[in-house]
Amino acid sequence: MIKIKGLEISVVIPTIGERDISPTIDSLNNSTLIPTEIIIVSLKANTHKHINKKYKNVVFVKANKKGQVNQRIQGFKIAKSKFVMQLDDDITLHKSCLEVLTKNLCLNNNYSVSPNFFENESKRSIYDYKMNLKKILFNIISGFSIFCKEGKIGLSGFESYPLVSEISPELVKSEWLVGGCIMHHKKNLIKEYFFDFEGKAYCEDLFHSIELRKKKIELYINKSAIAYLELNKKPKKIKDFIRENLRDLKIRKNFVIINDLSTFRMYTVYVLKFFNYFFSKK
Repeated sequence: MIKIKGLEISVVIPTIGERDISPTIDSLNNSTLIPTEIIIVSLKANTHKHINKKYKNVVFVKANKKGQVNQRIQGFKIAKSKFVMQLDDDITLHKSCLEVLTKNLCLNNNYSVSPNFFENESKRSIYDYKMNLKKILFNIISGFSIFCKEGKIGLSGFESYPLVSEISPELVKSEWLVGGCIMHHKKNLIKEYFFDFEGKAYCEDLFHSIELRKKKIELYINKSAIAYLELNKKPKKIKDFIRENLRDLKIRKNFVIINDLSTFRMYTVYVLKFFNYFFSKK
């Protein structure tokens, strides 16, 4: 394990307390830049005791308010380092990811930077996609240019991913960042409660990105900083698909209204999603 002088990091991980987070913690502590502290804000006390025994830089905190966003903010408030990473409990990092993202922040005091996410099974970047009819229709409905390849938030309240087809040190600017892993300057952290919804935190990364941009924070993705995640599988049962989208709709509609976007475009995207569900299922 290597510690690089002057680059101290706090990592904040909210968790329900049921998932085995050992792979996430191991990836952090096997990095070329080891976090000074890993703050795990859990709903359940006395969980993951084996991690405490294995690593001295892990701190467990009992959540005082339920919800991924609320737990993350609780961790932000006690983070001690100059640089703070927010990280979901199901994400693992390539050994150089922490170091690369932290060095990016040294370039500018108003940057927040996210890694290039690779899907665990396919080992393919979620940002490396093909332009097809579905994507073109989505772009048109959302108010993007027809062949939009940038990270943007549309008039529909839905987001587009930037196209990243190669691994390089280049930073890609975006209007939003996936909330699963972002590196911040401590002074730029959003510590106010901005997400007042229970259950799964749909759209929280959009809400959070808007709050960061209100503070004049520039959002970037580093192509060469690699993190690994498990993509959600498409529900096999139509009732599960409907339930999931209704929960998403409840939160996204609020996002659309408070940001003066188009509910008509939003509903039209949901119609497109339903058509795609049935079409791709055949």
